[in-house]
Amino acid sequence: MKLSLITAFFAITITSRIHSQVQSHNSWYSPVLLCSATDFTWDHLFPTDGSPIEEPESCIKPFEGLSSVWFRFKVANQSSISFNIKPLLQDDDIDFAIYSSENGKPQEIIRCMSSGVNLDKNRSVQLQCSGITGLIQTENDVSEPPGCSPNQNNFLKSINASKGEEFLLEITNYRSDSGFSFHWTGNAILAPELCFGESPSEELVRIIANPNPTKDRIQGTIISSKAGGAIIRLFNANGVIIDQKSTNLISGTNDLSLSVMNFSPGTYYLNLIKESLISKTIKIEIVR
Repeated sequence: MKLSLITAFFAITITSRIHSQVQSHNSWYSPVLLCSATDFTWDHLFPTDGSPIEEPESCIKPFEGLSSVWFRFKVANQSSISFNIKPLLQDDDIDFAIYSSENGKPQEIIRCMSSGVNLDKNRSVQLQCSGITGLIQTENDVSEPPGCSPNQNNFLKSINASKGEEFLLEITNYRSDSGFSFHWTGNAILAPELCFGESPSEELVRIIANPNPTKDRIQGTIISSKAGGAIIRLFNANGVIIDQKSTNLISGTNDLSLSVMNFSPGTYYLNLIKESLISKTIKIEIVR
């Protein structure tokens, strides 16, 4: 059985909701791969599966035993990495740590947010240590310890990143296993090649494109071992999403027909990511 997917890409803007129920991604060695600076919502956290360093420093010590999720990303440009994280539940305490990374292995902690409301003090005078957290350019501190002192405000300094730098991000919830919304605010472009190949999972996805290189149209096939929703995205050579479309896949073979007549000659990347977080990317060359 086949299902016709797409006859053309439509230029639309959407906010992705990433469903975390299928895979927990609660360890640095099984992170979610982020391939574009697209805002998203993460629904649910699972108990963290250990620290990536043997003797956690004081800032991340409270992370042990909490619910968490890990992300891995690579920047494609010299940029400022900034973002906001907002808890889905108003009273939750979201913390995070950012590690420099080499081929997916954490190297050192470069940002650590662990501030939160002191339970033995009046919450109304500690609002600066709860709610939205993240990285902003106007901050100078790179770490905030547990608790809520007058000089803490739940935000850390943005990261000035060089092209090709890779990072691991751990996000935790001190109060519950509920999730958060994530909003990119800097000018970082994430490298799509980090997601080349299939994600580690028993679920398989394969994209076959022909002809490639092509002049005006790609006739292809998407083979998926499981049915489910998916987002198909087209990146240019700089890692910028230029088109994307939501669709539904059946289990088995799905036809793909893509018009590229309106795109300039060059290298592009066609990425498919399923709601179960399985990802596949292929390179497409357009010639004239």
